[in-house]
Amino acid sequence: MTNIGKILLIMILITFLVGCTATLEEDSTYKILEKNNIELYYLNQDRTDLVVETIDVESGMDTSSMITMVLERLSVHPEESIYHRSIPEALNVIETRFEEDTATITFDSYYTELSSLQEVLLRGSIVKTLTQFEEVEYVEFYINDQPLLDREERPIGLMSASDFVGDINNQESIINDIQVVLYFSNEDGSALEKEELRLLIDTNESLERKIIERLIEGPITEGLEPTIPEETVLKDIYIKEGICYVDFNEAFRSRHWGGSTGEVMTIYSIVNTLVELPNIDRVQFLIDGVKQDEFRGHLAFDTLFERNLDLVNMDE
Repeated sequence: MTNIGKILLIMILITFLVGCTATLEEDSTYKILEKNNIELYYLNQDRTDLVVETIDVESGMDTSSMITMVLERLSVHPEESIYHRSIPEALNVIETRFEEDTATITFDSYYTELSSLQEVLLRGSIVKTLTQFEEVEYVEFYINDQPLLDREERPIGLMSASDFVGDINNQESIINDIQVVLYFSNEDGSALEKEELRLLIDTNESLERKIIERLIEGPITEGLEPTIPEETVLKDIYIKEGICYVDFNEAFRSRHWGGSTGEVMTIYSIVNTLVELPNIDRVQFLIDGVKQDEFRGHLAFDTLFERNLDLVNMDE
């Protein structure tokens, strides 16, 4: 081969290699992660907020592989941690796709069984984790072959980090619109009835506090009656090992209208409302920080209360 022929062959090879490199760079599916670590957004100990754990990752992983790895990590409890997975054990990821700047995650139908709090924290966890990658600007959810819908049956569509306002690690907030169930007394005080409504709450607020404060305000549905004296002040509320401790001021007892049925309606309107939350199993009442033997003379007050659906009118 002549020298000119060799030179031409080398130029052709260089052109081919440059073309391959350009194609690789243009195909964002194969872009390489440059960071050596990533922040994973898990659920906190009470499963009411998101918390961050930083993990080391292999350098040189492509974006599609990173998405798969992240979803696998969020599906299991972090090692040696009090935090919890954000993807429930019963929820299956059917498929993941990455095209251009969008990661599409498809879940099975169990997604529709999630509570409002579980669902919004799941979305926040995945979106805030995946959009750390330079190549991922948007995340989209599907349930089987249908796009995720909002409460008005409209597709939620592409989600970005800006949809979840704030940096959780710096104690700023994500504003959530959460559906809750409250229990109030019926008109004659003989049974409890549900009232479903939506609360705007950020993830730095206590959901259980917000719910009890809303319960104190009373119902908005005609025909329902309040169960808590309006002078009541919620002094403290916290959850430990599935037990919600509710600390009211003395007015909760002293301003109550009394009667055995009235006491039962008040206590179980609170208990049934709180146990609607997935992280609460039982309720312990306190008055000014102290357990009391009785409420108003008819009901033992120092016990752990569990949900009682026998008091709920199911003929709505």
